[in-house]
Amino acid sequence: MATVNRVPDNEYGGSAMGMSLSAPLLMGQLIAIKATVCGVNRREETERILDMIMPFQADDRIALDSDQVEQLIQTYRSARQAAGQTYRREECRRRVTQVLEALNSLPHCYNVLPTSPQVLHRPTAMPQRGELLQDIKEAQSLRPHILQWCRQRQHPDGWLLILALSLAARLGMGERVIVSTLAMLRQAMVAEDSWLSIPSQPIELPQVGWYSLRVPHDVWQALRAIRTRAKASSPDTLLLFSERDAETTLVKREAKLRKRLHKAFQVYYKSSQCDDKLMSPSHCGTWYSLARAARYLPVFTNVPPLWATLLARYPLPTGTTRSLLGSSRWRSEPDILNTTLAKSSVSVQAPETLTQEPGSWERETDSLPEDWPRQLKNTVNQFLNTIQSEVGTPYTTSANRQAVESIVQQYQHTLTALTGTQTSYVHLLLDWCYDLLCCQTGGKWITVRTYLSKLSHISLLELPAILDMQEWDDDTIEEVQGTLHSQESLESTTRSQTLNLMQRFFTFCAELGLLEGLHLPQIDIDVPMSTLRTEIITPREAELLWNLLTHNNVTGSTHHMYALLLALGCYGGLRISEIANLTLKDVQIEPWVAFSDNLMDTKDPDSGHDGLTLACWIIVQGGKSPAARRRIPLHVLACREVIPSMQEWVQERRRQCPKKPLDNIALFGPRNHPEAYRKEALSRAIQPLLKDYLGKRVDFHSLRHAAASWLLLRLHAAQHPDFAESLTFRFDELFQLDRCLEALEHFCSTEGEGILQRGNLYEVVAKWIGHQHSGTTLQHYAHTLSIIHSDVLRRA
Repeated sequence: MATVNRVPDNEYGGSAMGMSLSAPLLMGQLIAIKATVCGVNRREETERILDMIMPFQADDRIALDSDQVEQLIQTYRSARQAAGQTYRREECRRRVTQVLEALNSLPHCYNVLPTSPQVLHRPTAMPQRGELLQDIKEAQSLRPHILQWCRQRQHPDGWLLILALSLAARLGMGERVIVSTLAMLRQAMVAEDSWLSIPSQPIELPQVGWYSLRVPHDVWQALRAIRTRAKASSPDTLLLFSERDAETTLVKREAKLRKRLHKAFQVYYKSSQCDDKLMSPSHCGTWYSLARAARYLPVFTNVPPLWATLLARYPLPTGTTRSLLGSSRWRSEPDILNTTLAKSSVSVQAPETLTQEPGSWERETDSLPEDWPRQLKNTVNQFLNTIQSEVGTPYTTSANRQAVESIVQQYQHTLTALTGTQTSYVHLLLDWCYDLLCCQTGGKWITVRTYLSKLSHISLLELPAILDMQEWDDDTIEEVQGTLHSQESLESTTRSQTLNLMQRFFTFCAELGLLEGLHLPQIDIDVPMSTLRTEIITPREAELLWNLLTHNNVTGSTHHMYALLLALGCYGGLRISEIANLTLKDVQIEPWVAFSDNLMDTKDPDSGHDGLTLACWIIVQGGKSPAARRRIPLHVLACREVIPSMQEWVQERRRQCPKKPLDNIALFGPRNHPEAYRKEALSRAIQPLLKDYLGKRVDFHSLRHAAASWLLLRLHAAQHPDFAESLTFRFDELFQLDRCLEALEHFCSTEGEGILQRGNLYEVVAKWIGHQHSGTTLQHYAHTLSIIHSDVLRRA
C-alpha cells in the first residue's frame, strides 16, 4: 500500500465532481447513506431545507460559510412562520445543523456548522441540580442512624453498607468507584496503620497502579470490622466474597455487591419503620440514590473541592511505589547509596550526529480554518461514504484495491491542503483503513466505519498534536490516551474498546516507521501509560547522579551536557523535544533575590559566583500546543548548584560559535557547531545512563513525572511545615523550608493575590508543566497526591 509520504495526484477526483447538483440528487445520496434526517417523519423538512440550500451552490459544490449558514437559518425560520408552524430560533438552528452535518458526509459538500454560544461555569464540587441538596442533607443525617442499626441488628452486610457509605461521605467516591473498589478489596489492600490501597482502574491486572490513602477513622473502623469478620490469612483473599464467588469475574462481583448493598439498605429502611429511634429515609430510597447524595458530603466537612471530587470517577490518580513518609537517613548516618555511586565511574558517549537547525519549530494553527477539527471529521465521513458508494466488494481484488487506493490518495491530498502535512493523524487513519479493507482477510466496510468513527472522536481531532505524528513523543501518547479516558460521555465499555483500537492503530503506525522509540500502550490492556512511570526518582537520587556527572567539573564536556539534561528534565519538567529546540537566547540568566523576580544585584556569600545569586529562566518558545509555550523558573525548581553550571555551559557554547546570533546557536549540539542535536539523538544517548543508575523502568519522560510530583509536595510542605517533617527526604535541599517557600511564593505571585483562597494553585502548576488543564497533571503526572490527600483529610 501507499507509504506515509505518499502525495496524491489530484485534489478532488471521483464521480461526484462535475455533476450538476440538485435537491433530489442530494436527497437520494442522503437516503443511500441512511442519514437520520431522511427518516419518514423528517424527510419533508429536509427536502425544504435542501431547496433553500441550492441557491448557495457554486462550481458544483456546496460550501456555505458562517454568514450564509445564518442567512439559511433565518430563511428557514421565516418559511416556517409563514406556514403557521413553530419557528423557535433554537429549533430551526438544530434542524439546519442536522441537515448540514449530514451533507458534509457527501464528497462535494463542505459546510461550516452553526455554533451556539455556551455559558462556561466555574467547576464546582456542588451538585448541579438544586433538588439534590435535600438528598445530601438526608444522607448526612442518616449516617449515624445506619451505624446504630448495624451495631444493634448485626446484619451480615451491615458493615459493608457502613463502609460503602463512608467511602462516599468521607472520600467523595462515586458509586462506580465504591463498588469496584469493594469488589477488588483484598487483605493486602488494607494496612495496619489505616492505609487503604485503592486500584486506580477497575481492572485486575498487575499493571494497574494504586492510590494509597490514609483513611479517616470511620472508614477505618468499618474496614477493620470487615477484615476481622473475614479472618483472611492470604494477602490475595477477597474480604467480601466466598472462595466460590471469588473465582467469578469482576463484573459479576460488582453486580452481586450492588444487590447486597441495596438489600441491606432496604432492611434498614424496614427497621426504621418499626423503630422510632432510627431515622426513616424519605428522599434516598435506594442504595444508588444514597451513594449519589453522600458523594457531595466531603465539601460540607471543609474538604477543598479538588480533594472532594478526586475519587469521584475513574481513572483515579496513580501513586508512586517509592516510600514517601517515615524515617529517613539522618545526616550522621552513612549514605549507602552515595557511597556506592561514588565508587563507580560514569562512562558516557556523545550523542549520534543527528542534527537539526537550532531553534524551536512549532506548527501554527492560526493559519488553519477556525473549524479545522470539524473539517477533519467531515473528511473522514466523506471518505467512508465514497468507499461505500464507489467500490464493490470484496476489497481484496486487484481492481477494488486500486479503487480504494485512489480514493485514499484523493482524500489525503485534501488533508494535506488543510493541515500542511502528509503525516497527520487522519492521514494515517486512512492508511490504516486501506490496510484493514484490502490487506487483511474479511475486511468489512461497516467494521472499518465503526473503527474510524471511534478513533476520529472530535475531542481527539481538537488536539493540535494530531497535525503531524512525526512530532509525537511519550507526552503526546499520554495526552491522547488521557483524552479518551476523560470522555465522560462514553460508556466505560465503549471507552475500553476505543482504547484497544487506538493501541492497534499505534502498532500499525509503528510498522510504518512512526512513533519509533516511544512507549506505546499494550494491546488488550486498558491501563493509562502514566501507571508505568510511578517509580519516580527521588530528589536524593537526582542529586547524587548530578554529582557523579559533574565530579570532574570539565566545562563543555559530554558529562556536563548530560548533567544539564538531567536537571532540565527532573527539575524543570521539560520534554526531550523542547530541550532539543532550545537556543542560547532561550536561557536567560540574571541576578536574583529570593521571593522576588526583580533584577537586583544582591550579595550572597553562599552563591559562590561573585556574591550574586543567579536566576535562570528557560523560555520554551514553541511546542505541540499553545500551552507548551511557557517560561520556566529553573532557579526556583532546581538545586542551587545547577544554575552556575548552566551559566558556564552557555558561556562555553557561545565561545564555540562567536559569530552566530544567540538564537542561531543550539543549547545542546555538536562541539564547535551551532546545530542542535535532534531529540532522538539526545534520548538514545542519555537512556542507558538513566537505566543503569536510576532503574530499568526510568526513561527521560519519567523525569517530567518526578518534577511534577516533587513540586506538588514542596508546595504543600510550604503551607504546612509539619507535613514537611514527615517526608522521607525532608533533609534534601529542595525540601528545606526556605526552598519550599520560594516555590510557593513564585507560583502564587504569577496569578496575583488570593490564588490559594481561589483554589487555582494547581492550574498554575499545569501551566508550568505545559498542560492545558490541571486534570492532566493530577491524573497522569502527579504520583504523590495520595499523601497530600491524606494530610488534607486529617486537617479537615
